[in-house]
Amino acid sequence: MKRLFVYGTLRRGGSNDIGRLVPEAKRLSVARVRGTLYDLGAYPALVISAAAGWVAGEVYAVPDAGWPRLDALEGVADDRHPDGEYFRVVASVELQDGSTAECEIYVANPAVLRLDRPIASGDWLVHAAGAGGRPG
Repeated sequence: MKRLFVYGTLRRGGSNDIGRLVPEAKRLSVARVRGTLYDLGAYPALVISAAAGWVAGEVYAVPDAGWPRLDALEGVADDRHPDGEYFRVVASVELQDGSTAECEIYVANPAVLRLDRPIASGDWLVHAAGAGGRPG
């Protein structure tokens, strides 16, 4: 199983809660990564940057069978779909206990997405709730 860092609608309680989409996924930790989170309306996008603030999220262990469902939901860009909204990359995240882990992360495809509304808190669920919308 590979680890996945989720920061938006896939978080527990989000509109695409990973527990509903991939019930076999196991929550491992609350976590965070350096980057900037952007509001795209119904969901966020992440740009990873060591020079940026923290983005809140969670880490899950995802079985191989779950990845096609997740990639389809996220609209992953690849050779067959170059206009996808996200890329899946591997990056280091900080876990709740202060240790780090290499995780898969869906990051923004800046050639496709309009990244002009940064989320100052770095927390999609807090931002969505504060905007009067349903979290995630």
